[in-house]
Amino acid sequence: MSVALNISLPPGGVLVGLGAALITRDMHAGLRVRIIAPFAWRIRNLAKNESLSEPQARDKVHLLDRDREAFWHRFWPNIPNVPEIYHLTLNASLLTEEQMVASVLPLIGGDRSQ
Repeated sequence: MSVALNISLPPGGVLVGLGAALITRDMHAGLRVRIIAPFAWRIRNLAKNESLSEPQARDKVHLLDRDREAFWHRFWPNIPNVPEIYHLTLNASLLTEEQMVASVLPLIGGDRSQ
């Protein structure tokens, strides 16, 4: 974990991934953002982006969910992955990527003109 903390320490550094919220939980200068979406939307999105059939995409989403759950419980067996550990939760089915970025930038002092 010390490598991840060293990577995330420089100003403007971004740490992405399921474990990032807990790896950085004791860092006061960070912003923890969770991106969610309904199961059906995730299936449609994955099928479209990876040219999969709906059943293939459904199986892959189930597998990804199981893998994420197993990863979380392997490293943090006594800490639930609950909304309260995040500063902000965004629903990808309701917002475009641009809208999500626009929502986060003011929280980190970002300038959209750059």
